[in-house]
Amino acid sequence: MRSYLTGDEDAEGKVRRGLIAPRERFSKDAALWAPHLRVKAFVRKWYLDRRYRESSSTYRAAARFLRRESSSSLPSRRTVDELFGLTGWRRLEAGEDPQDLEDVKKRELLTRLEANDDTTDLSLEDLLEAGDPRNEFNSYCENHGIYDFLTVEFVDALARELRALLSSSCTPTILEVGAGDGSLSHHLRSRLPAGQKIIATDSGSWRIPKKYAVEALDVDAALRTYAPDVVLCSWMPTNVDFTAAIRRAKVPAYVLIGETDDGACGDPWLTW
Repeated sequence: MRSYLTGDEDAEGKVRRGLIAPRERFSKDAALWAPHLRVKAFVRKWYLDRRYRESSSTYRAAARFLRRESSSSLPSRRTVDELFGLTGWRRLEAGEDPQDLEDVKKRELLTRLEANDDTTDLSLEDLLEAGDPRNEFNSYCENHGIYDFLTVEFVDALARELRALLSSSCTPTILEVGAGDGSLSHHLRSRLPAGQKIIATDSGSWRIPKKYAVEALDVDAALRTYAPDVVLCSWMPTNVDFTAAIRRAKVPAYVLIGETDDGACGDPWLTW
C-alpha cells in the first residue's frame, strides 16, 4: 500500500485532501473548514490511524500497557510521559505565549504559508500539521474517545479541590454533567469521604459508550433532579455553554476542566 505520508498521496488521501484543501489556498481553506469540527476530526483520525496506529511501535506498546491497567487504577503522569515520549512537554509559565512553544515543524510551515499560501506542493500530512499537529498520544486518545486523559496525580488533585469546596456542606452532592463514559466520576468516588456523593450524568447525544454508571440526563434535567452543591464539567463541548444553566440553578460552586478563552471548550463568550 502506498502512503500519502511520503508526499505521494493515494486515492483515499486525495479524497480527504479535497475536504480540507478544496482551493489549495491555506488562508481561504483554513477559514472554510476550521469551524466544521467533525469534518476536521474525520480527516485527522484517518491521518492519525495511518501515521501512528498502523505503524508506530510506540502506539502499540502504549496501547498494550494501558489495556492491562485495571479499571480500579490509573497510570501516573510519569508513566504516560514515558509511554508516549512526552517527557519534553511542560506546562506554560506565567506570561508565556503558547505560540512560543509550538512545534518547530508547524512554525516552519506557517512561516512558509504566510509568504505563499498555495498548498499544492504540500502533502496532506503537512496540511494537517500546519493546522493541528498530532502524535501517538493524540492518536490513542482519538481512537479511545478520550477527551481528558486521567492520571493518578490529576484525579487526586481534583478530589482535594472538591473536598475543600464541600467541607461546610452537611449532605454534599457533586453532579458531573457531560460525563461521557463516566470514568472521571468513577475514579473520584473512591477518593471522596463517606457521605460525599458524586453522580455522573450525560444527555447521550454524542453516543459515547458507557464504562461506568451514567444517568441519561441533560444539564437542565440533572440540575432539577439533584440540586447539587457542586457541579463538575470536564471538557465541555466546543461552542456549547452549560454555565448559564448552572448559575440559573443557583449552584454554590462549579468546576470546569479544559481549555480556556479561545480553546476547545465551551463558548468563548458565554462560558465563565
